Amino acid sequence: MSKSKMCLNSVMRRIAKKKLEANIISESQYCRTISIIKKIEKNKFALRDVKNIKIDEIQNYLNSLINYSDSEIKKIYEQFNQSYKYLSDNELITKNVMLQIYKPKSTKNPKEVRALTLEEEKLLIKNLLTNENKIYSLIYLIQLFTGMRIGEVLALKISDIDFKNNEINVNKTLTRDVHYKVIIKESTKTRTGERVIPLPRMLRKMLKERVTSVINNNQAVLFLTKNGNYIDSRDANKFLKNQLNEFMDSTDVSSHNLRHTYITRCAESGINPSVLKRLVGHKDIETTLGIYTTVYDNFTKSEMNKIQSYYKRNKLQIGEVSRFKSDNWLKNTKIKEMKNKVRIFIFQIKKSFKYLISDK
Repeated sequence: MSKSKMCLNSVMRRIAKKKLEANIISESQYCRTISIIKKIEKNKFALRDVKNIKIDEIQNYLNSLINYSDSEIKKIYEQFNQSYKYLSDNELITKNVMLQIYKPKSTKNPKEVRALTLEEEKLLIKNLLTNENKIYSLIYLIQLFTGMRIGEVLALKISDIDFKNNEINVNKTLTRDVHYKVIIKESTKTRTGERVIPLPRMLRKMLKERVTSVINNNQAVLFLTKNGNYIDSRDANKFLKNQLNEFMDSTDVSSHNLRHTYITRCAESGINPSVLKRLVGHKDIETTLGIYTTVYDNFTKSEMNKIQSYYKRNKLQIGEVSRFKSDNWLKNTKIKEMKNKVRIFIFQIKKSFKYLISDK
């Protein structure tokens, strides 16, 4: 790249391509990066020579993103940051202006992926089992009972289902190539994603039926469209939302919530975090432990209810709850004192009566 003219967007695209060629990012990650760059290119200054772009232009643009999520702001900021670092490291510019740029903070609250409640999960399972679309229903039942990612489920082949040993081999995923075409990638999202997991008993019969129905499929893929194409995860998510809309607000729900639901149920049942990390293919144990923290927070509330009940049973109450009992206690105490005074009075009378008789 020469010093003559270096348009900012061209630098961004060049870096993304070099990362793809070096296998630092996957084809699907490259596609997502290009989408971010296209968003930046809507601003005219991104099409100018970097030497003619002012610091205030970059800062003002980034500041205009505060209504985006922190995640999206970070991705856009990173494109600027790595571009100017690349130019500075290669001495194509004299000064890295990004050292003077602040990354803005989003005004949005962080979006949390929540697990379905037990009641919601029961309703969803009921809907899936009675739905006419058996393909989509099985896809989401697999997610609910194995915690597999949607791309991993959609990439399953007959050879991945081991009925003899009751296991599922997770070793590939559905993704997109540089032309945005849906393809099967012969590896999972991360290296730790490649794993062998138990085949749940409740899915065994349905999976056998599915394997039998696609036995003559040339690709031996379990889930395809009627036209024989791979199922787009976005279409699958639309189906899921329609199912959930019958009993809850599914605005922020996707297939990832089902994976999260499985992990939550495992945490609630007491499965060791290290074992669960292997089961769901998490790269870092911190991701797994983060879900455990949420579960334990909920458990803490229920456990506190137990101790409150214990206090109540053992009359360890104060304030509003115990005031009536305290008043009764005080009342009973006064009655006891009165009875004692009466006993003493009677005793004194008897004693005086005896004295008078003996004196006669």
